[in-house]
Amino acid sequence: MIERIFFSFLLTISSFKVYSQSVQELLKDGNELFTHNNFSQAILVFDRAIHMDPKNADTYFSRGYAKFNLGDYKGSLTDYTSGIQIKPNHSRAYLWRGDSYRKLNAHTQ
Repeated sequence: MIERIFFSFLLTISSFKVYSQSVQELLKDGNELFTHNNFSQAILVFDRAIHMDPKNADTYFSRGYAKFNLGDYKGSLTDYTSGIQIKPNHSRAYLWRGDSYRKLNAHTQ
């Protein structure tokens, strides 16, 4: 019983920390996960950032990059396109999206 209460307490505290973070802090955390090639975990962090601020193009670009590195080229294409719709002058995003198209075409041939 005490273990269950303690576990619930820890879960509550960890959830509070996640939701008290700003989008910029989440982006920083996700990018840190990149440096350790932990792309799946980075995607979860970027999901939270997008939920908090769906108009932040950088979160879509970062999540797209993580998906690309996991071989989810269709998912990365979707994220890059979402980011471009928000920030159409981001020239590198078009390059990244082109890489996703290239990978998708290579897999369908």
